Amino acid sequence: MIYSNKHNYVYYEVPKTGSSSIKLFLKTYYGGMGEKRHVRKVTSHTVKIASVRNPYARVVSQYFFEEQRGRKERQDIVNFDMFLDYLLEQDKHPANTRETKKYVYFTQSKFLYFVEPTHIIKQENIWEDLQKLPFFNKNIQQKLAKVQQSVHDSWIEYYNKEREEKVYNWALEDFKQFNYEREYL
Repeated sequence: MIYSNKHNYVYYEVPKTGSSSIKLFLKTYYGGMGEKRHVRKVTSHTVKIASVRNPYARVVSQYFFEEQRGRKERQDIVNFDMFLDYLLEQDKHPANTRETKKYVYFTQSKFLYFVEPTHIIKQENIWEDLQKLPFFNKNIQQKLAKVQQSVHDSWIEYYNKEREEKVYNWALEDFKQFNYEREYL
């Protein structure tokens, strides 16, 4: 989480939604600070920002992010299907867990359960959504730097009907709450 007292915002970072790029942008142009996951006093006037991503793409990104950095906790996960099974198991933990190794696997709606963001930035439309923030400076022409980007083919290449069904059921609230379309493969 980062925040700015000057611009009165809080950014809640959801893993694998472009959050590292958004954090860098907010810090550079709008004085974001506070890397630690701590509670800051939020009022009804605070701009509460969160980023989300198509759940299918987010799962593939998480898989390859861990694959490229070496899976430290679960080296027995050797393919995408095993990762999906592990992901579904981790989401059974309560939303208020403080175990980092658990909450990074939560659905986005569960991750943001206690937050109620006023502004959602979709990874697919980052630049356009950033421009909708009430404090956005129209003179800024700089696009976002891509930070911690995993390397892989298009997410759709990793899905078949069974995988699509698993992810859709796991992230059903994400599809509803953030208006993502279900892909029928």
